[in-house]
Amino acid sequence: MKWLVSIFLTSLSFLYFLYFNPTAQCQNLNFYKDWYSSLPEDIQTHIFSREVNVFLRYIKENNSHDDRDVISGLAKVITLLAIEDWNDAAIVDFIKTISDCIQTICSYSVEELRAENKGQIALSINYEGNVYEKNISETEISGMAELAMNSIESELDDYGDSITPQEKVALLLKLIRKELDQL
Repeated sequence: MKWLVSIFLTSLSFLYFLYFNPTAQCQNLNFYKDWYSSLPEDIQTHIFSREVNVFLRYIKENNSHDDRDVISGLAKVITLLAIEDWNDAAIVDFIKTISDCIQTICSYSVEELRAENKGQIALSINYEGNVYEKNISETEISGMAELAMNSIESELDDYGDSITPQEKVALLLKLIRKELDQL
């Protein structure tokens, strides 16, 4: 496993040089914390793909100063597998996924979205002391998502007046909060 962690450290150091600061000397992976802190709030709260969301969340919440812990934790949240369970293909996929995440984050621009007249949806929920703040670009929903939305609407309609409007909104917000917890 020691050689595997060394490969990750080398690879992530390379990604650091490639995307963040080509002239910096990488001593450890704590540079990700500084990088995350420097991101605009719109990027920190934007809803990206699952991989980008868990990457950003891990960087935000990780407090380890041990590179091996950082790599192991990041590897697990990105691939859903412990490093010990990987094969050679998983290494390549992990590095590509991290690279893609960084590329997606670096290329995201609120100004470009506004220039294209795409809407920005902002959501802020304060629930039991936890504040959920996210934003998402307005996007077309797929046929499957449309089917899910119609099913939810139909279920709520079927309950009629037995569920108050406040309960309906509370139910939907609880579902949204549950989804946000998984990002």
